[in-house]
Amino acid sequence: KSGASTMASARQMYQIVAENNHDNETSTSSSQKIVTRSHCEDRLACAIALGSASEFQTWLKYYARCLASGTGDEDALRFLVDILLGGGQSFSGNHDPALGGGGAIQSILSVLTNERCLGLEGKDVIRKAILPEMSKNRLLQRLTNEISMELECL
Repeated sequence: KSGASTMASARQMYQIVAENNHDNETSTSSSQKIVTRSHCEDRLACAIALGSASEFQTWLKYYARCLASGTGDEDALRFLVDILLGGGQSFSGNHDPALGGGGAIQSILSVLTNERCLGLEGKDVIRKAILPEMSKNRLLQRLTNEISMELECL
């Protein structure tokens, strides 16, 4: 595809996701079909590169939705929360296999190890973007409660 047609299709995809998000916050079936895990990772990396906190939060919410859908990827969600809370883990060759993906998520998570990313507090991001998506999946109830209690203690 040419650069112009790729840009147009990306713009259309974003508009569809934005419309679905504004039309019905609880209806996720069509947005889940469009927004894949790797696409969210790419958009998160772009938001960081552009320094856009609002885009970062939006795409982190979609990323959490992808991880929480179906049977729920507890390991990846726990890993993401730990990083946002400043887990201080090293990523040099130490990639968590539960996350799948590769370079994109590793780059994102290495930026998130900073105390504040894009001027955002990790605890606030978890409360606003990740926990609401996790709470929609009953299979993640134990993990959701565990993380909520952990946030209260901090």
